[in-house]
Amino acid sequence: MWDGGKVISYGFSIQGKNHLKNGTVCQDHHKIEKINDKWYIAAVADGVGSACKAEIGAKIAVETVVEFCKQNIEADNSVTSCKCMMDKAFREALTAIKQKAEVTQEDIMQYDTTLTCGLYDGNQLIYGHSGDGGIIVINTEGNFECVTKPQKGIDGISVCPLRDEQWIIERYKQKIVGVLLLTDGLYD
Repeated sequence: MWDGGKVISYGFSIQGKNHLKNGTVCQDHHKIEKINDKWYIAAVADGVGSACKAEIGAKIAVETVVEFCKQNIEADNSVTSCKCMMDKAFREALTAIKQKAEVTQEDIMQYDTTLTCGLYDGNQLIYGHSGDGGIIVINTEGNFECVTKPQKGIDGISVCPLRDEQWIIERYKQKIVGVLLLTDGLYD
């Protein structure tokens, strides 16, 4: 949330009820950081439940996209350069997961994850989205709006993971005062 020139942020990744019941690890990962005097970045990823290394894929995706944006944001902070950087960050995240799969000699599908990321300056949002989580914003009138739509497979049930390279990079054009990034467990 934006509070008079200061971003207030929080995040958590916890095991869902089914994960607790079945004794499986939390496959979500998130990170929120200030990039420079203007921008903050937040990213969330949810490892795909059918993938045995999904929690590793989620962590790699989040850590890579945040670090890439921190290292590569341009001084002009233009919408065009931020969108270009976000697309490159998603590609870097996918490359990092592919490299991990090669090192471990496992199929990349075992690291499948979603990835949602937002750059926020207290006024506007530039985002990348892949999968079935999403982004909700609150506008200056106090109304909530879903910014993204879940990306599902052709069957309407399966998720389109980062590996499918169907991510969306866009700018939310209305003024906002808050941003919420969610994995499917809360977004649904």
